[in-house]
Amino acid sequence: MKRQNDKSKFDLIKDNDEEILWESKPEFTPFILVGLYHVLLGLIIPAVIFLIYYFGNFDRNMDSGYWFLMLVFIAPILSGLYQTFYNLFNYSNTSFALTNKRIMFSSGYSFVDFKTIDLDKIIELEVETNFIEKIFKVGTIKFFSGRIKNGEGSSTKLYDEWSSIKEVLTIYKMVKEVSFDFQHSNISKFGTNPSDSQKAN
Repeated sequence: MKRQNDKSKFDLIKDNDEEILWESKPEFTPFILVGLYHVLLGLIIPAVIFLIYYFGNFDRNMDSGYWFLMLVFIAPILSGLYQTFYNLFNYSNTSFALTNKRIMFSSGYSFVDFKTIDLDKIIELEVETNFIEKIFKVGTIKFFSGRIKNGEGSSTKLYDEWSSIKEVLTIYKMVKEVSFDFQHSNISKFGTNPSDSQKAN
């Protein structure tokens, strides 16, 4: 699969010997609606509580556990609304790319922010498709490169994502193949994985 355009914002950050193999933007509608998906999930419990209030005996006292549950489920609603507006305002600068060395991300509202991950730093690669993405026949590729958020007695993996892209399984296989070739070419050239050499040093 070819890159979409001969000219790319990623040309600003790629190496001279680096080739962009694939580049795309997320599909607009599912990319924006994914936040609303979380909003709808957050509305389920408040809707049930409202029905109980409307059709049955509902404790209007603020000490009621129902009110506490409603407040808890406001969090995903607010999170979903934030994600919706964040994606909307960042969409024009949001792009993804695969090169023969790295995966690339761009985003930003006023200015373009870039992020890259070397192919030999990718530890896990996953494909996910939520309800809205299934409707629009797109999906999300998640990359884990070792970033972890430590909490109280637990840790959470932090993933980078190519969200709402077309032909997600085809792109997923392409990333796996290019990553495999890149790592094995480095092993042949250096006798070891460059990331392993860096750890040893």
